[in-house]
Amino acid sequence: MKATGIAAVLLMTFFLIFTIACQSGQPSDTSDDGGNGAAAVRETPDEASETPADSDEEDVDVDVDGDGERVVVSDESGTVMTMTEELPDNWPEDVPIMEGYTVIGSSAFEDPANELAMSITASGDAPTDEVVDFYENNLPGWTLDNKMTQTAEQKSTVMLFSRDGEQLSISFVEDSLDDEQNSLAIVYMKE
Repeated sequence: MKATGIAAVLLMTFFLIFTIACQSGQPSDTSDDGGNGAAAVRETPDEASETPADSDEEDVDVDVDGDGERVVVSDESGTVMTMTEELPDNWPEDVPIMEGYTVIGSSAFEDPANELAMSITASGDAPTDEVVDFYENNLPGWTLDNKMTQTAEQKSTVMLFSRDGEQLSISFVEDSLDDEQNSLAIVYMKE
């Protein structure tokens, strides 16, 4: 399970760097940091541009801790994305992780406009009905806007909650991992 979390964190980092590099429609130049575990991505104008590379330069820093269990990606505008194998530091106290579930990966995205998005993935063994009941009864102040359940090869449920400026999506799939653990994903967003 630990290898799965690390792989997910590395994959999310790759996609974030790729997305940031492609946002300008210009190629990016990745340079090494000299061995301290951080890389800088520098966007450069295309050859047809009259703007020198120095005038429109934006750096993206990627910091990976020594054991690779925490990755922080940030840019000059103050946007920060943190990926780890534990609950994000600023996870809302009133959004519990059901007892018996272990967080195996998470991400938190914050930008200077005070927008916040966080997600966690957890595994455990409680069946769908218990998970649905737990979240329907343990989110005071949240309104359940929609609940969808699908029964096919695997039973899955998605619940959508909201409250003043906040949204919460809880997804649950039974026996979704090779070790027959159930998978729980929670996405929290605040505008």
